[in-house]
This record gives sequence, structure tokens and C-alpha cells, in this order.
Amino acid sequence: MCHYLNFSPTIAEYNADSRNVQMFFNDLINFAQKLGTEDKRAIAKNLIQY
Repeated sequence: MCHYLNFSPTIAEYNADSRNVQMFFNDLINFAQKLGTEDKRAIAKNLIQY
């Protein structure tokens, strides 16, 4: 799963000032909670999947 593609719309909305910091943080928390065990392990080890 490409996490960048899933989260990039939220980043774009934040950069366009259509989301405030609190909304962005809540979206980030929700995104992180949806990650599976393998995803979390890969992120912690800074692994990149192409």
C-alpha cells in the first residue's frame, strides 16, 4: 500500500489552507491508527516500498 497516495490529499488540503492544524492532526492520528503491524514496523525501520 502506498501511504503517500492515501495521505497526500490531506497534505494538499492543509497546504492550501483549507484545513487547520487541529483538523490535520486528527487526520494524521486516524491515518496512523489504520496502519497495520507490518506497516508500523516498516515505518519504524525507515523501509521504503516501491
